[in-house]
Amino acid sequence: MDITAGRKHLKKERYSVEARGVSEDLFRDLLESIIGQQLSVKAAGTIINRFMGLFPDQKNIKPEDILARDEESLRSVGLSRQKISYLRSLSEFVVSEKIILATLPDLPDEQVISHLTLVKGIGRWTAEMILIFSLGREDVFSVGDLGLRTAVSRNSKSRKYLKRGALTGHLPASIFGEVSTTYRGGYSVRPLCMAPSGFCS
Repeated sequence: MDITAGRKHLKKERYSVEARGVSEDLFRDLLESIIGQQLSVKAAGTIINRFMGLFPDQKNIKPEDILARDEESLRSVGLSRQKISYLRSLSEFVVSEKIILATLPDLPDEQVISHLTLVKGIGRWTAEMILIFSLGREDVFSVGDLGLRTAVSRNSKSRKYLKRGALTGHLPASIFGEVSTTYRGGYSVRPLCMAPSGFCS
């Protein structure tokens, strides 16, 4: 979509939105996204904090650090065996350079999604949340997000897009305000939080 037109629409409707920009630590964002899958915000935050506490340098966790940890220590912070396998899969992809995180900001949306979903445990929804919240892609619409679709359907201005099946992975400017407020304070990503911490609060 035309971001300039979207911003004008927001201003007209008395909404405001701030571009997040690109995250300084995509690896950490992905770790938190995986850990938070299918958990409430509170439970996810607790486990994420315990997980980060396993590492001496909590602000600079590397994939090698994850791979060096045994399963027992990872399980001790509340991680399931399945999620441990997901975290290791991500770490292995990064170490082997099957995914080069530093290149993601320069790739088109669908290429980012294609790269990330190669990792065990990362589906399209999680990849789209990374696009929105970690890569600052303001016009991405997560079509598969049931909560978001429900919120859009409750707004008379945007309901027509659902009825005619016109919702795609990007937003038309005319519903930019409605959908942006849904992301910022509404119905989606609650109570199941899979976005990086701070984005579901």
